[in-house]
Amino acid sequence: MGPAFLSSASKIRGSDQYWHRLTFELTLSAANALVTLNPGLTFCYVSGEGTDSTERGRSMWARVKGKTENGDVDIASGGANVKPAFFALFLLAACTAHAVLSPSPSPIWRDEFDGPAGTSFDRAKWVADTGGQGFGNQERQFYTTRAENVALDGDGHLVITARAESPLSAYECWYGRCGYTSTRLKTKGLFAQAYGRFEARIRVPRGQGLWPAFWMLGTDIDSVGWPQSGEIDIMENIGREPTIAHGTLHGPAYSGAHGIGRADTLSSGAYADDFHVFAVAWRPNEIRWYVDGRQYHRMTPADLPRGAKWVFDHPFFLLLNVAVGGGWPGDPDASTSFPQQMVVDYVRAYREP
Repeated sequence: MGPAFLSSASKIRGSDQYWHRLTFELTLSAANALVTLNPGLTFCYVSGEGTDSTERGRSMWARVKGKTENGDVDIASGGANVKPAFFALFLLAACTAHAVLSPSPSPIWRDEFDGPAGTSFDRAKWVADTGGQGFGNQERQFYTTRAENVALDGDGHLVITARAESPLSAYECWYGRCGYTSTRLKTKGLFAQAYGRFEARIRVPRGQGLWPAFWMLGTDIDSVGWPQSGEIDIMENIGREPTIAHGTLHGPAYSGAHGIGRADTLSSGAYADDFHVFAVAWRPNEIRWYVDGRQYHRMTPADLPRGAKWVFDHPFFLLLNVAVGGGWPGDPDASTSFPQQMVVDYVRAYREP
């Protein structure tokens, strides 16, 4: 689909304002049906004012802008002693040319999870955390790399499966025999980047006690520790909140239960019903969160507690996992069915936000 086209022709002063508005809107609306633009360009609009413009085409001036999810961009500006219809076409041509000359960027890193069913994850791109030590959250699962917990499905997806285990399980957790297994993958040592856009298309599992996440940690975590390394939670969902996705920052003086974030709530249905694209756009001193291309959260150093340090100025690596239980989601109960799956269609990283 092409972008929507808007006009601010109502701002053009003159004796025939309605005629100008109608001409601009009809011309640009027709173009919307004919031209497919850069997917990053959500719509074009005309900004500016003319001087005593009439339908006979006295001097007009305007600027055409493209609105993207990261803000407005100037595309063209100009003036002409022409009828408004022709001037609108000039603006449209400028917008179209911009779209042609500005192709969508390619990811600098990606995993599309192509491969035969049952294949394990790509070890050139991911490493796994294993064990059942609770990971600082009193989680109940033991993380493994076995096919029962992580594998490609043959249809271009990575599937992380959380399973209930027998009381006779050989897996040992911090609380005794592990009741559950799952998988946690990360790009640590293989890929990390400061700034850019990071996104994944995911269908989350459902059920009380399930805790899927797509997130990032600072590469200096081994030297400075957590939370001084910083943590960017691109998406977290807990089973008791099926309609909510959380985006959060953790750093020194704002970590754990004091992490600073916002929740995005679906208008209908649950996040587990379908795939959704979760993303962050990260610039120096700014991070924005998106679900399905819609921004729902933004943070800058000004949003931190007084005196707290903004630690999001160095490379971070990516993580995918499904935790079971823990202090935040609570443990599974009789309503929770297993196995539960997080299905990941792709993970992509771009140089530019």
